[in-house]
Amino acid sequence: MDNRVGDNIPTPVKLADIQKKLAEVVSELEKFCIVLSKDERKRLLRARKDSEPMVQRVADLAERHKISVPGVDRSSMLNDVRLTQVLQPIGAQLERAMQLVQDTTMQADTEAWQAFLAYYGVLSSLASRIPDVEGALAPVVDYMKVSKKHAPEPPKAP
Repeated sequence: MDNRVGDNIPTPVKLADIQKKLAEVVSELEKFCIVLSKDERKRLLRARKDSEPMVQRVADLAERHKISVPGVDRSSMLNDVRLTQVLQPIGAQLERAMQLVQDTTMQADTEAWQAFLAYYGVLSSLASRIPDVEGALAPVVDYMKVSKKHAPEPPKAP
């Protein structure tokens, strides 16, 4: 069995520090970022790829020719473009962090389940010969018999 992640856990202090720093980053982002509803996300316009230079050109032309559109501020348009530009590298770092966390979590879950199945197999074979093991293992046996849809709560550790 491959053990790639479980034995490389940072100390509780280090994990708390990481969580604190992440909370600080989220808190800073909350000052100027928003959360959209699922419906709002569906209804958003999507800019064409690499459209920023065209937005800048239109803004420059509008300024040069003193054109204004009621309710549509040219400087706000440019601020929005700048915001997308500054958030993109932050988003890329957050995506990388999320990928690291998800992949490590999935690997740890796999490793734990592989080890569980190995120990469960050995204990199951011993259960018929050692009544104490059979009794203690009974909730696990019941858990393993039930389908995923109807699985009971996992047994509490003795």
